[in-house]
Amino acid sequence: MSRSGPDPSARSGRRARTGFVVVLVAVVAGLIGSLVRYLSIGIETVCFGFDYTAAADGVGAAPPWRRLLAAALSGAVCGLCWWRIRRRPRGMPSSIAGAVDPDPARRTRMPARVNVADALAQLLVVGAGMSLGREAAPRILAAVGGQAVVERARVDDETRRLLVGAAAGAGLAAIYNAPAAASCYTLELILHPDLRTRRGRREAALAAVVCVIATLVSWLFNRNRPIYELPALRTVAPWNPWALVVLAAVLVVGHGFNALVDLAKRAAPPTRLLVVTVPAGALAVSALALWQPRIVGNGQVAIGAVLAGGMTLPALVALLLAKACGVATGLVTGSTGGLLTPSLAIGACVGGAIGVAAGLNPSTTVLLVVMGAACALALNQRAPFFGALFAIELTRVPAPFALATGAGVGLVWCVELLGGRLVARARRSG
Repeated sequence: MSRSGPDPSARSGRRARTGFVVVLVAVVAGLIGSLVRYLSIGIETVCFGFDYTAAADGVGAAPPWRRLLAAALSGAVCGLCWWRIRRRPRGMPSSIAGAVDPDPARRTRMPARVNVADALAQLLVVGAGMSLGREAAPRILAAVGGQAVVERARVDDETRRLLVGAAAGAGLAAIYNAPAAASCYTLELILHPDLRTRRGRREAALAAVVCVIATLVSWLFNRNRPIYELPALRTVAPWNPWALVVLAAVLVVGHGFNALVDLAKRAAPPTRLLVVTVPAGALAVSALALWQPRIVGNGQVAIGAVLAGGMTLPALVALLLAKACGVATGLVTGSTGGLLTPSLAIGACVGGAIGVAAGLNPSTTVLLVVMGAACALALNQRAPFFGALFAIELTRVPAPFALATGAGVGLVWCVELLGGRLVARARRSG
């Protein structure tokens, strides 16, 4: 009796079908990321009369009454929304982490309506001036879109997990035009594959393919432009002794910022109070922005101002402190938002301040700004590859600057790992 093996044509058909689903998920994620970009611009225009992320002074041109009114109304709407969708004190609906959990027994489905409401609330509160990141919204919306595609395609549960995670990273790639960084984000912070295995390498390849396709789709709308336009740069040495000062300062400031964020999150109010605390927090940040109008939003205005140059040392220090206070105020009053661009802004201010204090030329200062931003993000997210590539792709610095930035992040991460081991050893011996 002959034993027949698997039908090659059926296997080929399954592969083709899976490939089609992968492409469809990537296209959906790219379209959602592009839609989020325009939705953010629309919210800012309605609130302030113009797109403040494209303004050098943030919301400085808007009258104070309009800034406070936008904060109060958006805070009231978002506070009510989060009060409705959070199921328990300090709780959130099942989101990306639950949908990509490696353990099938703990894996959950993302409730579409609740997650869409949460993402839209984040876009609204940040668009109206809250000093938090908006990058969580495109990740959530893209993951929900990817989940809808794979559920209709009826793929197996493991493929569903991978594609939902890849879609989340692709949403980040599309809105920020950063496919390499988004691929690393997917691997380091969402899927966590074991790259020593063939399966892990396949997962990494799939994430990269989805992020690249989503970015190509976004080029239909953003014309492949970088997020930050750099000033004219002259050739400088790819490494400067002052870079070591920046790295040391970022280690101190970055850990301080992370501690402040953790403290603010732990002190967040229970769900029943969000209808009061969220608008109060939005008004507090808006009032702080009357002094420092560049702290509003995710940090793009602050980073753009530091990269453009011309700021004094006191102004850079004031912007750093005000941005950190704005982020903490948003979190401690119950708002939900990202920390990617705020972390970049903190590190950029550190690099810019040291460059100005040392009297360095503008090109070298730009190098320190990008390096500081990348290191601060790597520390905040505990993702060195993502931190380095994200700062590089957002600015598209020349190759020598990119290599120096990567080296700086690598050095900071080595110090971070060494410090962690020393602390762990001291605790065991104590």
